Amino acid sequence: TPLFQKNDVVYTIAKERTIYECKEVNAGFVYSHGALSMGDPNCLPELAEFNRQFSKEWYDKEQSLETAMQTIRKGIQHNNIYQWNNGYSICAIAQAMYDEFDFPVIGHVFTNPFFRGQGFASSIVHALTKGLLEAGHEKCILSTNALNPASNRAFIKAGYKLIGEYVVYVKEK
Repeated sequence: TPLFQKNDVVYTIAKERTIYECKEVNAGFVYSHGALSMGDPNCLPELAEFNRQFSKEWYDKEQSLETAMQTIRKGIQHNNIYQWNNGYSICAIAQAMYDEFDFPVIGHVFTNPFFRGQGFASSIVHALTKGLLEAGHEKCILSTNALNPASNRAFIKAGYKLIGEYVVYVKEK
């Protein structure tokens, strides 16, 4: 960046993110096999493992199983963790967060690697967003890894529009 260059600062890029907004889901969307449901407390260990894998991919750091279990347990208690089930398999998870803004932020979208490329991420995001918009929310927002084209395609397929991008730079010591 010019500021870092001007001051001869050594830096690394920590994150490259894109921000998407949805005010209306894509009409005529065709869902993958299965259905959306609330996070099932009986599936806590499996959902926690999804959360651990999401953290590893999103934050690039390991998360303890206990921390992941606490996160999922809280999401289940707050009725904001969702799962996409196909038969007896959980294919994907997502969370609707309301903490910071007056609109829901969709996060923790993760598809089991075994089920990737089958439309489960776009299905869970579409169904969740559709429900939130029908419940009276004006819009939903989500942030993605700009370097993950598959997830970005899934969100666009669901009806999200790109509204911004940002890069996080970290100054080296």
